[in-house]
Amino acid sequence: MSIGIISILWKRFLQVSLGFELITFITVVFCFAFSPLFAMLAAIIMMVVGSILNARLCIPMFVQIAAYVVICLLSFPLLSLNVAIAGIILTLVFNLTIHFAYIFIFGFSPINSVISLSLSMLVNIFVFINFGGRILNML
Repeated sequence: MSIGIISILWKRFLQVSLGFELITFITVVFCFAFSPLFAMLAAIIMMVVGSILNARLCIPMFVQIAAYVVICLLSFPLLSLNVAIAGIILTLVFNLTIHFAYIFIFGFSPINSVISLSLSMLVNIFVFINFGGRILNML
């Protein structure tokens, strides 16, 4: 879990949304390794602790937590799939949920949100394909 928390500490120093975080990856791997309910609790802890360390305890954090709850619940029927395939599907669901929430609820710029969504998808596709199975086997 500490890797997930550390992966978002860059937000403390930059005001630009880079879309880089490993909480989604860790949450999905935890869904497969332990259970979706355990992963949900871990995601909430990672988000809250990371937000506190970044001094960004705000409303968008709660939207992200809700999106993690959604992907944990959606992981139940995907547990029979390969972790990389399920991870990519769940990452897409997470990012689209966040993207539309940020645009339509918070009024964020669609261009900035698309950049963040694209970068997040690229990073997560890379880590799921290259490390998803390995990390899962280690747990």
